Amino acid sequence: MMVRGHPPADPLDPLNALRTAILCQEALRRKREDGRTWFKMGVAIHHGRVYLARFIAGRASCTRP
Repeated sequence: MMVRGHPPADPLDPLNALRTAILCQEALRRKREDGRTWFKMGVAIHHGRVYLARFIAGRASCTRP
């Protein structure tokens, strides 16, 4: 995961994220063509506010009946 736009945000952050994704895809394609890897990769780009939640299970919730 790569995070762009963390303060201070730059107006070019969305474009830079897209450029980075394209460069990653091109580098992996070249490696596949050279026979150096068999991996394939998809890229998802999200622009905007992200909300994260952290869930921690306590011992009481992990016990079996």
